[in-house]
Amino acid sequence: SDPSQPTQAGAEPVLPTATPRPVERIAFYDMQNKELVVVQPDGVRLGSVVETGDARVNLLPSPDHHLLAFLLGRKLMIVQADGMSPVQMVKIIPLPDAPPAQGVPQIEAAYQYDLAWSPDSQRLAAADLQAGLLYVVDLASSAVTQWASGLAMSAVAWTPDGQWVVFAGQDGLYQSRGDGQSPALLASGQLTGSPVWSPDGGRLLFWRADAGYVTVNLFTLGLGGQGEQTLTNVSGESNLHSTIPMTRFGGSPWSPEGGRIAYQYIDAAHNVSLMMMNADGSGQTALASGLMAGSIYSFGWSADGTRLALPYPVPGGDRRSVAVAEAAGCSGRTLAGDGARSVTLPAWSPDGSRLAYLAGDGRISIRAVDGSGEVASHTCNCINFVWLP
Repeated sequence: SDPSQPTQAGAEPVLPTATPRPVERIAFYDMQNKELVVVQPDGVRLGSVVETGDARVNLLPSPDHHLLAFLLGRKLMIVQADGMSPVQMVKIIPLPDAPPAQGVPQIEAAYQYDLAWSPDSQRLAAADLQAGLLYVVDLASSAVTQWASGLAMSAVAWTPDGQWVVFAGQDGLYQSRGDGQSPALLASGQLTGSPVWSPDGGRLLFWRADAGYVTVNLFTLGLGGQGEQTLTNVSGESNLHSTIPMTRFGGSPWSPEGGRIAYQYIDAAHNVSLMMMNADGSGQTALASGLMAGSIYSFGWSADGTRLALPYPVPGGDRRSVAVAEAAGCSGRTLAGDGARSVTLPAWSPDGSRLAYLAGDGRISIRAVDGSGEVASHTCNCINFVWLP
């Protein structure tokens, strides 16, 4: 009926139907019970999928938030976890068993592959870092196609149009589109890695090291490898590093609006700081110092780009809590924590009101960002987790 017309006497008015929205949820792989679990933040269990295999699992949500991908050995697992339908296995796709590349050191099974979703959530790039091979998996057909060889041990990234996959080769940064042609060189350099696109898809951030891996600096490129720009310029001392977070654990160096980049800096005396700069390399500022080496490979930006969360040392010992640093450069604050020996992977809830992190005793702790205390705690027996909006 036309809502603009009067309702007939005695008839019930027609009310608009609200589109149901999925609840916020957390997914993790329980290594002890060999199952993928999806729960609400308050602990209500939404579902699980039992599947055995390699015990160390990294979860990767699709860009449309409907699917989760993870690997058990060489089995690529695709799980439906959209919050509207039952949690269930959608696909199990075996990846090829390729021999190790010559000269590549043994890689722990859990870190042998790097996965990346295509922007349309229809394909997955799977980089076999042990064999140095790049595969692309089509979810509709389950076809697995080799796109490139000669990969170095680094992450991969799709171009914003979903046509190419960027990867680090043995002598530079390349992109391939799987058409049988040789991959195109984007940036030269024997040691390059960790390509990450800006939110608008206009610039590609990556690192490049010198031949002895003594110093590491950050650079950006435009589409097609045009307009390379040097962002950091450390040199002359051993172990000077400007590095970006491990994107396989969900972190991104880019602020949500793309105007700033957060990164880890290690000086010659091995002092570790969380740094921030503008996207052109200007305005380099220390947001937090005195950190533990490697601890901020997994920092997280808030959705509004005003704050970053990171593991932070508790004074007087080897324990860590979670801190919130203000991106404007103001002093940050430490959330009330339990001072676990291993606090990692701080991640903001989709609504920005809570922070979840892995504590060192096999559980996920969820805390209010306002510092009012722990909201919930879940035993997970996991090495990572993801929020799902």
